[in-house]
Amino acid sequence: MNWIPSLYPLDCLHELGCDFASCVARTVETKDALVGPVVLSAMAAAVHGVLDIYTPTHRVMPTSLYVSVIAGSGLGKTASVNCAYHGFRDFEAGCEGRMVGKDGFDPSQGHPYRLDDVSESGVIALFGSGAKAMAMVLDEGGALAKHLDLPGMCKRYDGDDLRFLRKHEMIQIRDTRTTFCMTVQDAVFDQLLKGKQGALMVPSGLMPRMLLSYATDSLLHMSFGKAPQNPNLHRFHDRVRELMNDYRAILQTSGRRAQIRLSSEAEELWRQAGKYWKALPGADDAWVGMEPFVQRAGEHAMRIAAVLSGSLILSL
Repeated sequence: MNWIPSLYPLDCLHELGCDFASCVARTVETKDALVGPVVLSAMAAAVHGVLDIYTPTHRVMPTSLYVSVIAGSGLGKTASVNCAYHGFRDFEAGCEGRMVGKDGFDPSQGHPYRLDDVSESGVIALFGSGAKAMAMVLDEGGALAKHLDLPGMCKRYDGDDLRFLRKHEMIQIRDTRTTFCMTVQDAVFDQLLKGKQGALMVPSGLMPRMLLSYATDSLLHMSFGKAPQNPNLHRFHDRVRELMNDYRAILQTSGRRAQIRLSSEAEELWRQAGKYWKALPGADDAWVGMEPFVQRAGEHAMRIAAVLSGSLILSL
């Protein structure tokens, strides 16, 4: 598609997310198109452990998001990710040291929540030890190539039961939630697409499940007149801590996540928008070949809306 650089719509993250993303962008001196999606993924990572969506089709859907940001070298990918996920560290502090199987692992007190480089078996080991939610965060996206499991990633996005065969043991885990955030350099992303499984990333459904942001050539948003602030002290992290404590309570009580649904007015607007998106490939030549992406547009819209609502107003 012909792509015209524009500012990433930080204002759509509402006041809390927008103010935090702007703070990170100013501090790291990077672009909104890099910081905005990363902050949105952190919001999803905090919300998906405590909130599900009851859809108009009468099924329960996760609020998890898969976000990928393609950005050139030196734009501050690692610093932006570390700022966005700072608030999860208090929860993770409940689980320190080495985790071997279930020995010494109490998920109700805390567990490794942000995983930086993990295989499919590693994810299964974490969930099999009692965790119910996690964020897979790669600030160097080339690591994905080592552990790319297309069916596994698609199943986790959809919240399907996870099954893993180890020797003569079948492990089945239900009701888990995974948010994925990857920042990657342009050249590395191109190599990933040209790699062994790259040709399958769209047909498998993995790529259409992702929210993609091409930040390298995006416009730089300049903010003037605002005093610098330490992003790690931003109230955004207070909200993350509240949601992580709600998640901890679910683990301690074997409770269930809350559910959110569209109002009747929002459902009607969502259906109208869905028809418009699905008609795009037949109405505009620029959208030809994009059918897998427009088919997912309605689901993305619902998940993003739930994340934004949950990060601001949910109280369990």
